Amino acid sequence: MDCRHSFKKSILNTLYLLILFLFSAQCMAFLIPVAGPQLEPKKGRFLVATDNLAQTSFKETVILITHYSSALGATGITINRSANLPLNEAFPAVKELKDISQPLYLGGPVKTDGIFVLMKTKRPHTGMKQVINDIYFTVGLDAVIHGLPKAIDGEATRAYAGYAGWAPGQLQAEIKRGDWIIVDTDTSIVFEENPETLWQQLRKTWSGEWI
Repeated sequence: MDCRHSFKKSILNTLYLLILFLFSAQCMAFLIPVAGPQLEPKKGRFLVATDNLAQTSFKETVILITHYSSALGATGITINRSANLPLNEAFPAVKELKDISQPLYLGGPVKTDGIFVLMKTKRPHTGMKQVINDIYFTVGLDAVIHGLPKAIDGEATRAYAGYAGWAPGQLQAEIKRGDWIIVDTDTSIVFEENPETLWQQLRKTWSGEWI
């Protein structure tokens, strides 16, 4: 009789532990955020650096993809890093910019001696490449000279030293490794008044998808 009682008690204890385990697992499923499906890289989307890049030059960067091709690679502009240098000080010899105190930005590690420009306009000039909607990409200081002093309401121009570039397959490998989250969001963030806060804002917004 005692043996049957002990056996029954053992079975009940086992069932109790199993139910407790299953209940705990279900609770944890609600508590732990699960990553959603990763978007594909595409011109006009944004790359948001993950903590994987915390020890690299891309730490806490937000990059607008300006060109993407699986065969040719990708290029982009880092939009949230100011050089802490006004354009009129960066180019003191350019008289058209003598009253322009807007900062120069650091677009990326490639060709840092070149000027790359993002413009929001409904009046694109010859040679400008559309990125998405009314945002265009172009190269050279002339675009800054003509864009900033002559801007009308609703237009914006920012100048960047350098750009980011990836060889074919390189960006895909970095995304697969978890270095970047791809974000499809309002492109007005390109001209955010306080771009240095963009990475924190985007990470907070998408934090539920990061595990």
